[in-house]
Amino acid sequence: MKKTVKLLALTVALVLCALTLVSCSSFGSIKSNFEKNGYELKGEEKTGTVKLDEGEITYTIHTFQVKTEEGDSALGNIIGGITQGLSTAIVWEFASDKDLNKAIENNDEIKAVLKDADKSRFVNGNCILMTVNPDAVKLFNGESLEK
Repeated sequence: MKKTVKLLALTVALVLCALTLVSCSSFGSIKSNFEKNGYELKGEEKTGTVKLDEGEITYTIHTFQVKTEEGDSALGNIIGGITQGLSTAIVWEFASDKDLNKAIENNDEIKAVLKDADKSRFVNGNCILMTVNPDAVKLFNGESLEK
């Protein structure tokens, strides 16, 4: 009887551990990859909601920018402003892959954002990437930058 109880308890513990690992966010690895390659998380995280017929889904917006040294000259500020847009990556983090997929399927705005994009390159786990920077797309997908 004791062996059966121990085996049952161990099985339940293993199942719970497996479920916990499956529901992990991919944002941690995305953040780490950006930071290892010279990006930093900028500003405060913002949250938003996607309205659905049966409720809403919450997401968090994270903004990454390439670390730059501040310039004191007017020309440096102008160039910095122009390149800032090219060196920015915005990541929408949803609570789970399931929430992200439900948001994509049921929300016209997100469908429009991903309409012309290669979904496999701009969706990673529970996150969506918005950028024009090809290096950021590589980092978002866990690829290294060739130097």
